[in-house]
Amino acid sequence: MKVPDNVEVFDFTDDKQILTEMDVMISQGGLGTVTNGIRAGVPMIVTPLFFANQPQAKRVERYGNGKAVLGIDNQVQHLGEALEEILDDPSYQQKASQLREEFAQLGGSKQAANIIEQKI
Repeated sequence: MKVPDNVEVFDFTDDKQILTEMDVMISQGGLGTVTNGIRAGVPMIVTPLFFANQPQAKRVERYGNGKAVLGIDNQVQHLGEALEEILDDPSYQQKASQLREEFAQLGGSKQAANIIEQKI
C-alpha cells in the first residue's frame, strides 16, 4: 500500500502507547479503541466495519470529538474529507480534550466497583 511520507500504517498497535503521538485516530469503532481515544484526548474518525460499531461512530460525531464515515461507497474520499476537516478545525481537538477531562473525572473501573459494592 502506498501512503504519504507523513502517514504510518500498522497491522497491529497498542493504541494506549501511540495515541498520545497522534493528531487523529482512524478506527473501526470498537468500544475499547474509542474509549482509549477519549482517554487520550485524540480526535477520531470512526469507520465501522460491523453494524455493532455504528453507535460508537454516531456518538463520536454527536459529541463533536470526531467524524463518522458510514458505508463503503466513496469511503476513501469521505475519509480524506473527514481527515481534512478535523485537522483544519480546532474545535475537534478542543472537544476531544474536554471529553478527556470529563472522562478522567468519572473515576473509571474503581469508581464503578465502589458503586456496585455499595449496592450489594
